[in-house]
Order: sequence, then structure tokens, then C-alpha cells
Amino acid sequence: MRLRLPLALAAALAPALFFTAPAQASTLGVDWSHRAHHWANVRVEDHTGVLWPVRASTRSWGSGYRYGACTGYRCVHVYEGDYGPTGWDADTTYTQSGGHFTSMSIRLNRYYGEHYTYSQRLDVIKHELGHGLGLGHDHYHDVMHPSLTGYPQISAYERSELRRLYLR
Repeated sequence: MRLRLPLALAAALAPALFFTAPAQASTLGVDWSHRAHHWANVRVEDHTGVLWPVRASTRSWGSGYRYGACTGYRCVHVYEGDYGPTGWDADTTYTQSGGHFTSMSIRLNRYYGEHYTYSQRLDVIKHELGHGLGLGHDHYHDVMHPSLTGYPQISAYERSELRRLYLR
């Protein structure tokens, strides 16, 4: 979930708001894998309209995702709706068993998204897809920062966290 807070306020409240992820962050402690292999088998099924550039965002993660229809295991469903002034522009929820994801969905909030630029919407989705691979929030200047900060790059640190999570 990415909150809509001014950067200074988000930094001040970060310890209270984002207690589920350590300040240097990292992973959610959950992955898609039941054995060590590359994470490329995760598919993204896009249930959104034209507002959200889901397909372009999946490409940002390289081989981490495949775009298109999916059934069963290793599937992230992406939805959009006008959820109102919730304080979040996107939210990722998942179920897990034994430390492995069993299902996942991303909700994109049109209430905020329709006022964003294309680049901002792309960044929001990239961030949520990072959760979809198992990354938590971090407080570096990269895509997993918990607020919309204008740091759209997937960092070497985030990629190394994914390698640590999946290629053990």
C-alpha cells in the first residue's frame, strides 16, 4: 500500500505507519516459490481500463512478471476502482501458507490515480508489483519507498533482495 502523504510528514510518521517492514527493508518474508528458482513464473492479469499502465509496469521488472491471462497458482490480479479518499492510491493484499503466496490482488484507486500523470501511475503500479514479488517498503530513494516520491527506478538493492529471496 502506498499512502498519499507529504514527504516530510511521511518521513516523520514512518516508524508508526510502516511498522511491518524494517527501516532497511526488504522483503515481506513471503515468496511465490516452493523451491529455489527464478521468479519469472508470476503472471499478471490486468482487470483495469486504460488509465493504469499495468503492462508497461510489468516490463519494468524484467523477467519478474509475465503479462496476460492466468489461472491458478502464481497469479497477481490487478483491479481498479474509485475507492474514494482512503489515503491510499493502491493496495496489495495476499494470502499465504507456509511462507509462500497462495493468492494476490492489487487494487488501484482511481480517485487519486485520475489526477496523476502517466509517470506517477506507472510508479504506483511498479511499487505494488514489487510487493507482488515479495518486497516490503524501504526508505531508500527507489521504487519501494512507501510514498509517491518521484523515485521510479528499481534499484540494485531491490534486485539483490529478490535474488536473495528466490535464488537461495
